[in-house]
Amino acid sequence: MYSKVAVGASLYGGTNSDSPEVSFAYQLSPVGLTTGGTHHRFMAELGLLGMQGSVLIGYSYRF
Repeated sequence: MYSKVAVGASLYGGTNSDSPEVSFAYQLSPVGLTTGGTHHRFMAELGLLGMQGSVLIGYSYRF
C-alpha cells in the first residue's frame, strides 16, 4: 500500500500549432496497491486530483 504526489509539466499542442503549450501538471493518489511476485506485478491507484484521472490500473514485468 502506498500514496503518491507528483508534479511536473504537461506539453501539448495540435498538428496545426507552431509551438506546443506547456502547463503545470500534478497527480494526487492517496491510495495505491501493488501485488505480485518477483517478475509479474499488478498495481491499482485511486486518484483524487490530477492529469491521470481517478482510477489507474497497470501491469509490469521485470526481466
